[in-house]
Amino acid sequence: MYWTFYYDQEQRPQLRNSYCVFLDFLGFTDEIRVSADKGEEEAVFRRFMTEIVPLIKTLILPQAADNDRQYPRRWDAKVFSDNMIVGHVVWTEDGEAEFGRTLVPLMEFQLRAACSGYFVRGGWSLGNLFMDETTVFGTALLDAYELESKQAKFPRIILSDEMKEKVFRQMSSQAHPAHCDYLIVDDAGNLMTHYLANTISDDEIEWGAIVAHSSVIRDRLSDHASNERVLPKYKWLAAYHNFFCESLQNAPGYCVDVKIPGDFPDYGIRRLQTKDSPYHAAACNQLQ
Repeated sequence: MYWTFYYDQEQRPQLRNSYCVFLDFLGFTDEIRVSADKGEEEAVFRRFMTEIVPLIKTLILPQAADNDRQYPRRWDAKVFSDNMIVGHVVWTEDGEAEFGRTLVPLMEFQLRAACSGYFVRGGWSLGNLFMDETTVFGTALLDAYELESKQAKFPRIILSDEMKEKVFRQMSSQAHPAHCDYLIVDDAGNLMTHYLANTISDDEIEWGAIVAHSSVIRDRLSDHASNERVLPKYKWLAAYHNFFCESLQNAPGYCVDVKIPGDFPDYGIRRLQTKDSPYHAAACNQLQ
């Protein structure tokens, strides 16, 4: 039975306050069109079905077990063409548990897709949303799409102003918020998911994934060296990759070769800090 929080007890559809993430695969539309002109569309289709669809099915889309429980599923996801939408009902006051349940699989998907050569650009909003098998509706979707299409610019998932406010308030309840490990900020104040952080687990570093990430970006920088529209996107990725690698300079197994050689713009990328949250600072002052 398709039973989610987007329906009430009488099975009537309802708008629910939700996290909504809208994703677009970088350059995938152009790749499909070019491959079709060359008679190679079948190869692109097979690669996507082999490398990306399994990630979507295991990390993003609801599993059968999600409907086996005695309560409605609180989230849903839709994939179409080169886009993906994830919606998660926010049912607690601070929304922190729901934030983590949305963020963790999303970051893992970003990382695995990127290592396979598929980078995503997206927007993450907070607002009214409805999702079922056929329909997605609500201002949260409109806001997430606008963030992706007009503000994200680079292959990254940025959070809306409402989401930033939500995150900053969540941070106030923890001395060392986990948000600081999984979110980054740039010089424009954009708050973004830090998917390369997923290469670290229990102090073990997945150097193979970092090298694969570097290799894909190096190839794309070379492939698009003369494309003034696309090249800046991969320069941003290179800057992000090198920012992360610099944080690992003292880690076992580090080698300077994991960084991407070149002179890239300074986007001011840094980890989120507790002082970025005015609510966290206020809470600390009260404890002093």
